[in-house]
Amino acid sequence: MKIVVDPQKCIASGECVSLCPQNAISIQDGVAVVDDNLCDYDGICIPACPQGAISFTE
Repeated sequence: MKIVVDPQKCIASGECVSLCPQNAISIQDGVAVVDDNLCDYDGICIPACPQGAISFTE
């Protein structure tokens, strides 16, 4: 399982960045990017995204 960001939906609001306790999310080229090496997959970023751009994937 991993967390992915849909670049078509992401508006780079930064809300996911500020809520991630592992600092695993950054904004790059106007899109949120998840660093799999830092992410603990707690999913706190998923409801934080106002656009619904973040989700779990298998």
